[in-house]
Amino acid sequence: MENDLNNLYDKLKKITIYKCSAHSIRKGFGICRFYTFGMTRYRNNSAHLQLSASSKKYPTIHEMIFEIGKKYCSHEFNAVHLNNNVTCPPHKDNRNQGVSTIISFGEYTGGKLVIEGEICDAYMQPITFNGYELMHWNTNDLIGNKYSLVFFNRK
Repeated sequence: MENDLNNLYDKLKKITIYKCSAHSIRKGFGICRFYTFGMTRYRNNSAHLQLSASSKKYPTIHEMIFEIGKKYCSHEFNAVHLNNNVTCPPHKDNRNQGVSTIISFGEYTGGKLVIEGEICDAYMQPITFNGYELMHWNTNDLIGNKYSLVFFNRK
């Protein structure tokens, strides 16, 4: 797993993940950096899933991310959030279906995943849980450059 994530990390250092205001997505998230790979719903046609703009713009990264998911996820998925230095407040994933798997990597400390009050370390190891049912967030002590992949099924 470490080789796969390090190869992806080297590719990600060469692109810019633009800041976006997640306030319109979920209150409390503030400014963050993320891309969605795989299937997404566009605002003008929310009934149909389509391949994300990120997947089209970065096909090599899309392939790398989905290969990692096929190797290390124990469930089917059709979308992946690639987060960069995102610290989430307590929330549930109301647009996901079933379980999700998260894996973190990069050069960082802190920013650990908390699921229903239990602190988990997703650094270089997959953690699978139902984010639709379980409240989860990150500790607010992130230092460095953290990426995480969240593999899930979009409703």
